[in-house]
Amino acid sequence: MVRVRGASTRRPRPRGVWIALAVGVVLLLVVVGAVTVPVLGLIAAADASTAGVLDVPVGQIVVALLLGTVVTLALLAAVVPTRRTWVAVTLVVLALLVAVVASVWPLFAVALAGVDQAQDVWPFVQGLVTRYWPGASG
Repeated sequence: MVRVRGASTRRPRPRGVWIALAVGVVLLLVVVGAVTVPVLGLIAAADASTAGVLDVPVGQIVVALLLGTVVTLALLAAVVPTRRTWVAVTLVVLALLVAVVASVWPLFAVALAGVDQAQDVWPFVQGLVTRYWPGASG
């Protein structure tokens, strides 16, 4: 006789899957507390210390953080139906990598905006010199 497994006789999830999910959630909270919050604080301090002269790409930062959050939570949610520990660990590691990249991206966005803004300074200085310096002609 052949026995057919029903939904109630499915094999339970291994303990490793639940451990991977718990470790992933804890490490995600650590990444948010130890990376994302200080990075945003650093950007806010830089913007405040320059009295708003620094153009902070707030829209890009918000989109990057939201996209990173959605992808990270989707990867962590994909751990729940998994029945293999190695798949769960892989998904958790990917989720943490996405979280770290999304947390650090605002620094690069502000740095790129600052470089673009600094490139605009030199033509402005040249224009002032040619306009107000005696004997300088452009």
